[in-house]
Amino acid sequence: MSKDKKKYECRIYWSNRDKGWISHSLNTDQIGVGSTPVEALEDMIKAVDVVFELAADDKTLQPWRKALERL
Repeated sequence: MSKDKKKYECRIYWSNRDKGWISHSLNTDQIGVGSTPVEALEDMIKAVDVVFELAADDKTLQPWRKALERL
């Protein structure tokens, strides 16, 4: 994977409904959750890595997809 493809933007926020932190990758539309912001970010990075690993073997998967804008 090229160096540029390792870059992605994310948002980390507290969810009152879930009572935990959520990290959302805006370039791959993957999320991670955790009891701290760092745990949520780590979980999201793992999810993104898994999607890219799967996409390397299955060309029908499109890991780069923008998250929907909030309404």
